[in-house]
Amino acid sequence: MQSFLEKTVDHLHAKYGDNISNLCIVLPNRRAGLFLKTYFAKKLNKTFFTPTIFATEDFVALLSELQNADTTTLLFELYETVKECNKNNTETFDEFSKWGQILLNDFNEIDRYLVDHKQLFGNLKDIKELNHGH
Repeated sequence: MQSFLEKTVDHLHAKYGDNISNLCIVLPNRRAGLFLKTYFAKKLNKTFFTPTIFATEDFVALLSELQNADTTTLLFELYETVKECNKNNTETFDEFSKWGQILLNDFNEIDRYLVDHKQLFGNLKDIKELNHGH
């Protein structure tokens, strides 16, 4: 059974032939783009220019002309924010970075899946209160 990407390559090859280099394809992630290029190579079985392939995140960044901040920058900014909010905290950046990276990943997932953050953090607060009550 053919995968979705293999069917996509067959469709694009049937419609555009070997002239696929002018296409722009947007996929959910970079990994899918790598698989798509592999399927193109198998299908065409010759040297060719691949179409432009973007992950959704990269395509949106291109259109918006905004740059994604790198993880290190985000981690330092989060650390500064945590220090500002909790003046009594004497945690070093080294100590913070262990759980700060996890927190950044969690925030990214919340954003990626459009989770209702008020409900999520409300539920977490309620769970914490229940745990301390017992």
